Amino acid sequence: MKREREQSGTTVRIGGYWCVRYADWRIEDGERIRKQGLTHKLTAVLEEHQRLKRPPKYVEKLQAEFMETVNATTAHPEMCSTIGQFVESNWLPFIEEQDSSSTVTTYTYYWTHLLKPRCGSKLVRDYTTQQAEQMMHEIGRHHPEMRKATLHKLRSILSGIFKRAIGQGCRPGHNPIREVTPPKGLPSQPTHAYTLPEIRSLL
Repeated sequence: MKREREQSGTTVRIGGYWCVRYADWRIEDGERIRKQGLTHKLTAVLEEHQRLKRPPKYVEKLQAEFMETVNATTAHPEMCSTIGQFVESNWLPFIEEQDSSSTVTTYTYYWTHLLKPRCGSKLVRDYTTQQAEQMMHEIGRHHPEMRKATLHKLRSILSGIFKRAIGQGCRPGHNPIREVTPPKGLPSQPTHAYTLPEIRSLL
């Protein structure tokens, strides 16, 4: 099989960021499609580097690290999946086999209504801790009534998705959700203890 030539990408300034332009694979309708001219943010341009035309050494290092991951996709096409594609083709069927129907219903609801609109189009391979934490805090801002326990549940769901992705070879490295700190949220409400007659009535 012909070995594809590894690419190094091209670093450019776009607005206040150093970005790398590159080509990569994507999964569309079950097929791998080669995409040209893709752009990935590496880091913000520091104030002392505003006049630079070429990226400083630390940005070149970030570019090399990112492109190493991109080049690995050539040998592992499953790493081109978006989070949404992976969840719906792999993670949801997996939890349907492992968990109770009530748990699956809860997880599916949170994924569909809160997580998928915010991260479903991102690549499993490239998703970062910073992106995950920003998303969690965005959810907290848009839902100020949300309980702390719910926010921690969302974090747990995300962590489970990436744990599965790593185990299935769809993502290299560590779980990006491990260091995410969710927003504070409202305290949990006191739980109500049912009496024995109430339990019998419910049954």
